[in-house]
Amino acid sequence: MPTRVRLRTLTRSESRLLQSKLPDVPLSVRVRQRYRIIDKVRNGHGVLQTADRAGCHFTVAYDWIHRFNASGFATSEQVPNPKGRPPILRAAQLRELVEVEAGQSATVRQVSDRDAGMLRYLAALGFFPGATVQVLEKAPYEGPLRVRIGGAEHAVGRELARHVFVSAGAPGEARSGRTELTRGDA
Repeated sequence: MPTRVRLRTLTRSESRLLQSKLPDVPLSVRVRQRYRIIDKVRNGHGVLQTADRAGCHFTVAYDWIHRFNASGFATSEQVPNPKGRPPILRAAQLRELVEVEAGQSATVRQVSDRDAGMLRYLAALGFFPGATVQVLEKAPYEGPLRVRIGGAEHAVGRELARHVFVSAGAPGEARSGRTELTRGDA
């Protein structure tokens, strides 16, 4: 069952600001997209539907909902990286979830989006960039992995786990910033 992201209640001033920004043509496309994401979720749309309507990846929609919940619209129009782009994990630092040993934790960095159905299924299990996944058990003979993610335990087939890319350790242990999420990476 997918976990629902809850948008906090907007204050009166935030509601007025949102209504003034939505028709604001001079805004850049990305900034306008951020306001549209908040507006759609506020009006009861799901995150996947919101992302589709806003023309972005669902992880972008999740990120902006979480940012709004934490700081309101304060960061909506700020340049995301005023000091330059953060380091990107190199391919050598990423590995497939099937390569993680039983008992180890890892941070989800990328999920292949080549198959929309698979992507929705993994999203329903909680596999989002930044999530911590712990491999509890690996069944022998190419059997499934038993994992804990988002407080729930799931059995994930090895073929499916080959489409989840992780880096070692939990998010607090990661030293090298974020990864690029691009369509068709696998």
